[in-house]
Amino acid sequence: MDHVYSTTTEHQKGKHLSYDERILIQVRLKDGWSANKIAKEIGCAPNTVRHALIRRQPAEG
Repeated sequence: MDHVYSTTTEHQKGKHLSYDERILIQVRLKDGWSANKIAKEIGCAPNTVRHALIRRQPAEG
């Protein structure tokens, strides 16, 4: 992976996020990172991170 600060293996296009990647997203959000910055670290599209965030929120109702 070409990112020096990456802590995960390279994310492959078209693959689902791994459990470790989802945990990393949660940790980075608590640290105040943006979806774009998290996506660069994981090596996926920013929309992939945003969709993961939407899916983890409880349904309203």
